[in-house]
Amino acid sequence: MSTTDNDRDQWFDVLRQQTVASDKKWWVTFWLTFWFGFLGAGRFYLGYAGLGFLQMFSLGGLGLLVLYDHILLFSGKMKDADGRLVKRPWGK
Repeated sequence: MSTTDNDRDQWFDVLRQQTVASDKKWWVTFWLTFWFGFLGAGRFYLGYAGLGFLQMFSLGGLGLLVLYDHILLFSGKMKDADGRLVKRPWGK
């Protein structure tokens, strides 16, 4: 396999990851982030243990990381640890 074939395969792997929706539920992520975001519960649920501990020990980045998580959730840009989008229950 040449380098261009390898590059093409990597590109298609990235596209496949972006088009496959996460098996994590949007509503569960929202409520965990809303009620326990200062403990990093939403990030732990999505598989981000490191970010979960960061939020836990900084009390959600003094609220800024929790706000950032909500912005990602509502904009449809939140991803799980596998890089798959957590789909919103409405629209795209």
